Amino acid sequence: MESTSARLDVALNCRESISHEIASNWKVLCENNFECYHCPANHPTLAAIQDVGEDFSCEFCDRYFRYGPRPDTVHSIQNRDSLLYFLWPNLFIFFIPGVSGVVRQIQPVSSDRSLDVRRYCFSDAVDDDVKPETVEFWKHVLAQDAALCENVQRGLGSGRFGQGRLLLPVTDPAIQRFECMLHRSLSDGD
Repeated sequence: MESTSARLDVALNCRESISHEIASNWKVLCENNFECYHCPANHPTLAAIQDVGEDFSCEFCDRYFRYGPRPDTVHSIQNRDSLLYFLWPNLFIFFIPGVSGVVRQIQPVSSDRSLDVRRYCFSDAVDDDVKPETVEFWKHVLAQDAALCENVQRGLGSGRFGQGRLLLPVTDPAIQRFECMLHRSLSDGD
């Protein structure tokens, strides 16, 4: 990914903040954000603006990483420069430079419940009539993700799964990185 520091110097104002509980472990919710295998079947509105069948591009640092669609897979010029950041342990930032951003924190409540806190932000250059449509679009996509994660949590709670499958660096680099960060944190007490 090319350097984006020059494109990050725009102020975004919070339009709306929401929070609600989701019946899923916080790690399941985080991992859902790191892959898009589920996207073609479960996010048709997202698939209309981005080729969701393609792999993410990833750039890893010590306590955070940047990931997102490869620029050649994005259909909308507006979303071509979109950035996704994950800051350990539970903060996500989806950012379209100069336009909008969603700041999302997933807070553990219990082993099978999480609090999803979101802030929808926009630059002053975005027309007021576009803002509600954008907020509703992301609410819709994230509600679909919440339902999927709740189903995964029910499966995990069934006791039928003793251990997950092997994650390969080529196919699941962001999930693997998250799991390594989690392991390091639990091992080091970090």
